[in-house]
Amino acid sequence: MKRLFGKIFAIFFLAGLFCPLSLRSALPLVPGLILHDDVSGEDAKYLQKLLRQLDRYARRADIKRNSGEFIIVCGKGEYCGYSGKEHIYLPGDASLWRYDFELRRKIIGVLASHRFDFRYKSSSSGVAAWIVNGIDAELAEAERSGQYLVANRRYFFWSEVAGLSGKLPDFAATARLGRVKNPGMNAILAETSRVLLQILAGDKKIGKVFESGVSGGAPDAFIHLYGRNRAAAQERLNTLGMPVIWNRYSPMPGELFLARLAELENRFVPQLDEKDKPNGNYISCSLKEFDEYLSKKSTGTDAVTAAVAAETLRSAAAADFLQFSRMIPAEERHYCSRIAKNILDFGKKRNAYAEFEKSYNALKARIRKRIKCDIFLKDVMAKQGALPDRYQLIFDTLEFSDEACSKDELKFLHRILNTYLQ
Repeated sequence: MKRLFGKIFAIFFLAGLFCPLSLRSALPLVPGLILHDDVSGEDAKYLQKLLRQLDRYARRADIKRNSGEFIIVCGKGEYCGYSGKEHIYLPGDASLWRYDFELRRKIIGVLASHRFDFRYKSSSSGVAAWIVNGIDAELAEAERSGQYLVANRRYFFWSEVAGLSGKLPDFAATARLGRVKNPGMNAILAETSRVLLQILAGDKKIGKVFESGVSGGAPDAFIHLYGRNRAAAQERLNTLGMPVIWNRYSPMPGELFLARLAELENRFVPQLDEKDKPNGNYISCSLKEFDEYLSKKSTGTDAVTAAVAAETLRSAAAADFLQFSRMIPAEERHYCSRIAKNILDFGKKRNAYAEFEKSYNALKARIRKRIKCDIFLKDVMAKQGALPDRYQLIFDTLEFSDEACSKDELKFLHRILNTYLQ
């Protein structure tokens, strides 16, 4: 028996010794990408985390995987790009990847081109600086909190500070600044970039943005994907960003949700003339009132048109309530689900309006209760004398002299102060 075990051990030992190097030590990172043996340990782990983060963005954007399989090789020169149909070369020493910002721009660019399926030129400087800043912060947050699921990750600064006004920062200005030396301001920019990357992934535009950056496009070129009017584009991004920073783990502040709730219940609807025809203007009208008005149309063509309009209005309103339910705690969410069901029952069930009022008032009462709890907790925090991290970040930034910040950086900071801390 001992001889048998000895022979088996010898066979496996010799097989490992004479096996080709590429087969013996290659490390699969993600499907389609294999890491060559010249990178290992923490460097290999960093690369794997980076690839997984790119994969999360791609899956949110419904981008299919590249069917080809590549081996990643860490080169000793400056070359960054593809070699044939089998290898991807990354420049520099692997141990420098986590410390050399410009090097990471190139590395993220070539790896993103593989995952998002666009062409990468070896002469490229890589992706825009704000993208690297955002990904660095995303990886750091996952490491710091141990929360590797994207849905669990927090945006501790904007989730609270933006709750004071219901507005997110100027994303175009964030992209233009990219990365700055001031650590306090850069922390704010990095978190803003994290939010922006999640918005673009959820809106299925992230592949275009990465490709534009690699091709040398303007850092804020993504703003044109939302129209020529920059103010309207920012407003659209603001709306898309709310479900990113607020969720069941980090809910929207109660005061802000109550204000949004009133906007959901009162819709902008077409103003009608004496002949019940739209006159081109819009007025704010409660959902219940307008639905009741449409339901009174019971004859001829008007009845068909009104029925279609009423069903469209109900579906849109129900979808809005369900969308906003993602930004509040689980114990409040079921009220939104009940409200959405009540809205879809308008005109179909006799007591639908009464049930809607009951559910709507119950939700408001639950949120007011949460507001009281939040006020109590903030009072306790204030008595402890410690300034919350989100505000300390701003004041730490202000301690730097004006000479330490560029004109654009100061403009960005003053916009934050004027918007959120007045």
